[in-house]
Amino acid sequence: MIFPLKSLATIILLTSLPLHALQTVLEQKGLKQRSTEQHSAEQKYDGSDITGIEQIIAQLNQQEHGTSTQQWRIDAQARINKYRKSSLAIKVIDEHGNSVTNAKVQLKQLSHDFTFGGVIKAKEFSHQAAVLPHFISQIGFNNALKYKHKGGLAKHAQPVIDWAKQHKISVRGHCLIYPGWIFMHKDAKHLQHSNDIPALRSYFENQINDYASKWDVVEWDVMNETLDNFEIPNLLGGEVKAQWFKQAKQKVKNKDARLIINENRIISAPPENIDRIESYKEEIKEVLADGGPIEAIGMQSRFRVDSITPKMVYQRLQQFNEFNLPIVATEFEIVNTPKYNFKPTNLRRAQMTEEYMQVLFSHPNVDGIIAWTTLNALTSRSSMHSKPTNEKETKGILNWDMTLPLNGKVWLYLTNKHWRTNVTTQTSSSGQIKVNAFHGNYQVTLGHGDNVTSHFIHIDKNTKAVTLTL
Repeated sequence: MIFPLKSLATIILLTSLPLHALQTVLEQKGLKQRSTEQHSAEQKYDGSDITGIEQIIAQLNQQEHGTSTQQWRIDAQARINKYRKSSLAIKVIDEHGNSVTNAKVQLKQLSHDFTFGGVIKAKEFSHQAAVLPHFISQIGFNNALKYKHKGGLAKHAQPVIDWAKQHKISVRGHCLIYPGWIFMHKDAKHLQHSNDIPALRSYFENQINDYASKWDVVEWDVMNETLDNFEIPNLLGGEVKAQWFKQAKQKVKNKDARLIINENRIISAPPENIDRIESYKEEIKEVLADGGPIEAIGMQSRFRVDSITPKMVYQRLQQFNEFNLPIVATEFEIVNTPKYNFKPTNLRRAQMTEEYMQVLFSHPNVDGIIAWTTLNALTSRSSMHSKPTNEKETKGILNWDMTLPLNGKVWLYLTNKHWRTNVTTQTSSSGQIKVNAFHGNYQVTLGHGDNVTSHFIHIDKNTKAVTLTL
């Protein structure tokens, strides 16, 4: 074998080293390679890749700089500035309490108070695990925590929960009760025609006792899609819905877990389903009146038509202000739907993703957006879970081969770039800097001459001033 001169010189140098020194060099080279690969992954998913979404970024820049001609953007930006950011002063002092002039201050946002979550299929977790921390601050399962799958998919859930804890990613539970016969575990099917109401009631009590106490999650969708799946409440009586919430509150493993009611086609309702908004409000009122501790309102945000404007989404959210409860935009995605002749281009899907995320992020009651499909499957399905098609899935924010669809680029740009505060500046003559920062956790690095210190702070709506010692 013939080596280039440079390679040959390197080989001679390495083979002339003592064994322990050679091992050290090789280890350092390996570390350097791994570090380079990690850095490359961080760059790939840090939100910097805007190829193909340049015109969306231009709209965002106009919105941020107050030059947009779209009123909904002007209004959304005003709300974002008001509800998602705080203006504060950071003062730098020395060990004697004196102000430090011209100190270098680097403010780096580590995480956001607003939740950006993603739902996964448990069996596909390992395929995407390495890159998930770039995409989400909360993880959920599409089916693995549903009681119906306790004998199958459930076994895949705990390793994911353990991984999430290691990566400081919270876990949400979906769902405790899905009250239609087709969504129930096979063990309950014999009760469907038995008229044994006490046994049916007992079955659901045992179901909540089992799963609420088993899984360590920060929130539960206690009831899911009861506007369409009402057979069980009809049999047991409407007050059973409040009882399920009460029981869940008593049994949750994480005593701080938030209890949520979850429903589809509310903010994303096509015109023919607009009456669902009022129906959902009535159901929430009913459960609350019966003493059910609903602690947040889940609104599945699966958009299947192109006619729902950002302004309409905001107006629909506003109709729930009377409850004074947090809102979670669960199951967020833009879905091809033949029924409505809806199959947007990749760019249009990305545009809709940005517009809806903007208005959701801007609403003061919304505190989370959960992408229902994090990873695109190799084979798509047509509308409403019918047969597979020959097309690749397009609704997710990450492709199976780890490339980014345009809507995934929008997601990463918004969550990792546009809605992040990273500032490097110097203190004034009074030892202060002033900054307008998004709410979240920060690392603040201070430097002056050879003196460098690092601090960790949290910024929220109540943060007005922070004093740090160099």
